[in-house]
Amino acid sequence: MHLARLRPEAQPHPEAHRILATHYKPGDLNEARLRMAHTPEGATLITNPVSRAPGFQIGNVFVMAGVPVVMQAMLDGVLPRLKGGKPVLSRAIVCNLAEGTIAKGLGALQDRYPDLDIGPTLVPPHGYGVSLVLRGTDAGASRRRRDELKSLIRELGDEPQEDTGAS
Repeated sequence: MHLARLRPEAQPHPEAHRILATHYKPGDLNEARLRMAHTPEGATLITNPVSRAPGFQIGNVFVMAGVPVVMQAMLDGVLPRLKGGKPVLSRAIVCNLAEGTIAKGLGALQDRYPDLDIGPTLVPPHGYGVSLVLRGTDAGASRRRRDELKSLIRELGDEPQEDTGAS
């Protein structure tokens, strides 16, 4: 989506314009309100049962209101459109090694398993070290890779800890 398509000089989506025109009293649909009807070319509207200003979907991007109660009402209408996949499993392994110390072995592990996302995050609550988060959709494969990561950490001189905050 190119941002130029959302600039004020763009034309409003015809259906979004009609929705807003029927919502506001004659003369109240000013330029600022009309901007709420602007969508990228090819967008599908998202119904807004609360304030009527529609959101839109373009590809796998959903743009909705920022007011939580309005966004929730819009999301209720969008949920049937969402296509789910396998749940992504996440496990964090915490160690007291510097990221630079584990980077080479972590890179090799990621190269062996490109279908598994592996990435470090800082662990201020745990002190110095990293929390290595493994994500994947296959529980068995994730467990094997977790065990391999723990072995790598042990080889580098630290004892890995499971972070119970991950799912």
